[in-house]
Amino acid sequence: MKTILLCSLLCLALALTAAAADVSGKWSGTVTPENGDGGSAYLILKQSGSTITGTGGPDANDQWPGLQGKIDGNKVSFEVKSTDDGTIFKCTLVLDGDHLNGDVEFTTPDGQLGKAKLNLTRVTQ
Repeated sequence: MKTILLCSLLCLALALTAAAADVSGKWSGTVTPENGDGGSAYLILKQSGSTITGTGGPDANDQWPGLQGKIDGNKVSFEVKSTDDGTIFKCTLVLDGDHLNGDVEFTTPDGQLGKAKLNLTRVTQ
């Protein structure tokens, strides 16, 4: 009986590992700085294991390369640098189904700091 229970638990653990979240794909939504002047946001992510790479920017046509990050369970974190003005965006998000929501901290080239909220939905094709 113990062997059957152990085998069942092992199979369940393997199934949960195989069903781990994958954030690969396109994500569209909004970014809202603390001052309230929001704008659009668009990410193209590729996940390999716990590593995330890709691009990010205000829309599908204006993408900044070099996005680097990681996923740990449902916690997603990454950094991307604007090619427009050099602002660095550090994002800490939570994956909930087809939604990524969380916080952004950004630093402008002249050292000014800011915070924003990021709300993204997976783009379905």
